[in-house]
Amino acid sequence: MGGRTRSSRRGLHLASRWWIWALVACHTQGDPDPSVERAESVYVACMMEHGFEVASVDLTPGQESVELAPHDRSLDEVLDATAECERRVGPILSGDPLTLTGDDLQADIERVAERSADGGVIGLLVRGGAETTAVAGTANAAGDALRVDSLVNVASVTKTYTAAMVYLLEDQGLLDTGRALSTHIADSAYGAVTLDQLLGHRAGVPDYAANPDYLADVLADPDRVFTTDELIAYAESLEPTETGAYAYSNTGYLLLGKVIEAVTESTLAQAFETLIVEPLGLTRTSLVQPPEFPAELVSAWLVPANLGLPPETPLPVMPVSAPLSGCQADCGVLTTASELRVFFEALFGGSMVSAEALARMTSGGPDHGRGLEIYEGPEGRPLYGHGGGGAGYAARVAFDPTTSDLTVFLANGDAFDVDALFGAYAR
Repeated sequence: MGGRTRSSRRGLHLASRWWIWALVACHTQGDPDPSVERAESVYVACMMEHGFEVASVDLTPGQESVELAPHDRSLDEVLDATAECERRVGPILSGDPLTLTGDDLQADIERVAERSADGGVIGLLVRGGAETTAVAGTANAAGDALRVDSLVNVASVTKTYTAAMVYLLEDQGLLDTGRALSTHIADSAYGAVTLDQLLGHRAGVPDYAANPDYLADVLADPDRVFTTDELIAYAESLEPTETGAYAYSNTGYLLLGKVIEAVTESTLAQAFETLIVEPLGLTRTSLVQPPEFPAELVSAWLVPANLGLPPETPLPVMPVSAPLSGCQADCGVLTTASELRVFFEALFGGSMVSAEALARMTSGGPDHGRGLEIYEGPEGRPLYGHGGGGAGYAARVAFDPTTSDLTVFLANGDAFDVDALFGAYAR
């Protein structure tokens, strides 16, 4: 049925936490509704899954309108696709994006994973020493099933590993976290800040990822291999934040990675093997080394809305080099759910860093420590872990040192609300 297809639908529902920069112009009154924008992004992605390109979309309640680009599909195909995509965005528009049981892990994983045909979700729970796992979704564009033991990138959970390496070196007497960065890196623009300030995101070092030029350069050449120094340079062109005040900084952990290299006189990957992988007997944990990627690393899918882009923006399927290069100390760990368990149980079990080091890692602020984030758990107990995301892969980890319970959720697509799973099971 060539030509454009226009539809106007009433009674759609919507919801989300993400925003889309270019769709602001579609809404002429007031600030854009982030739930509407998220629904529009999900709708466009869904229609693309069905082979349709969306020329324009407005899902503002009361003025819903969708226009498809020229196609030669039948009316029945159009109606089937729009019905499925409306089903997906309905809960988002309603303000009730997910209804999770909190006690049926497989069912809840499937509920979250159904949001997209690309990618999926892995869950691992340890309760009273017993492990429960669940998985749903796909591992790659061929549609192979995601597995509980699939290899993924854990994004900013990497920071916990980096902090552990710093404290291991301090335990060995090879560095002092109270000393200035210039002790180990003579030519840094941030030489006056201490390692402790970097560990706690209180060094005033701006985040390279906040520089719009960085995202522009990543999108312009997804296969580019950045160096760590190039990423730090993006930060150096930004205004510093207040020293002593908490301000999350990926850059700070890149600087810590350079300290590890200086102290160990090795590459960060070699230090990671020596300090983390070998002592724990890990066989499927490593630091990513673009442009090479392990064949078993699952694919991952970006959502344009997360990057502030129009929903129809074409984005590469991960892994590609640009978003995963140069950032090994803040985003580079590749691992599995089970080996995440090994690492966190060792960290809190006394077989990795000293008790003094762990005490410092778990202190610093009401919701953050040094290399660890702090969450409120059952009965108000503190949970320690980290979250990560931003390059198609997402991870949420929380450990309860009182009970040794562990919660792990991993995803290989930005369309999946792992925060909802985390909230249902970790807290």
